[in-house]
Amino acid sequence: MLSTLAALLPLLLRSAEAAAEGGRSVHSFDGGWRFHLGDAASQDLCPHDAFETFDDMYCPGWAHQAAYDITQEECRLYCCGDSSCAGWNYDGRWCSLGNSKTGCVPGQGPGSWKGKGNWTGGVRTVPAPLVEPPAGGPHDVKYDDSAWRKLDVPHDYIVETAPFDQPEWNHGFRPKDIAWYRKRFTLDAAFSDKTIWLEFEGVFRSSDFWLNGKHLGHHSSGYTGFRFELGADSGVLFGKENVLAVRIDPRANEGWWYEVRPPAARNLPRSVLPC
Repeated sequence: MLSTLAALLPLLLRSAEAAAEGGRSVHSFDGGWRFHLGDAASQDLCPHDAFETFDDMYCPGWAHQAAYDITQEECRLYCCGDSSCAGWNYDGRWCSLGNSKTGCVPGQGPGSWKGKGNWTGGVRTVPAPLVEPPAGGPHDVKYDDSAWRKLDVPHDYIVETAPFDQPEWNHGFRPKDIAWYRKRFTLDAAFSDKTIWLEFEGVFRSSDFWLNGKHLGHHSSGYTGFRFELGADSGVLFGKENVLAVRIDPRANEGWWYEVRPPAARNLPRSVLPC
């Protein structure tokens, strides 16, 4: 599984000719990206004070997430980006997430295999509000990315980093840093009345997208594909330049093997449903 930004960022445009035949057209977005390693926004989009302390509470209805042996911070990060996640629970080895604290009870739970059973965690009101990067940040249309590296995707920036002394033996002892990608593109005015989807096959692991400075959406998990419709409310422009900005946070593991990380992954064409 690759987890880098847009291993595949095909822009799906349904042409007039394809529409007449009940089909669709697919256009690749793999080329012409700008990349910056590190959080160019210099702001935590999920600060620790976003959650109320929820220790010594056991939530039997919450679902287990991720691999074993993740850290407490990784468990918190699992919940962060998902606005419907109301809280996280951690027992030293097992991470559970839930969309409501209803049903949680005080005291220690049974614990997971090799887990301690003394649960710690945090809760918040849902849907959680989006924390935007500072004004003028890399999500902004006018942001100067001219010094950023040029590349095509798929791209795994984690494997490019040098190993260092950290407890990540099963991930090659490589740091898992936040990164940004940006791409400029123009859509022909003839597409303005067509159904348009922007599809990703995989982005590891927590990703946020801005189109022309407007938040387009969020996705959690590097193992599932996803897409955004570029409709009237997306901020997309026709006949003019658009700027797509992607922030990738790979810090929370999903497996106990090496997970190719950060922008997207496999190259398989996607489709758009007929209008």
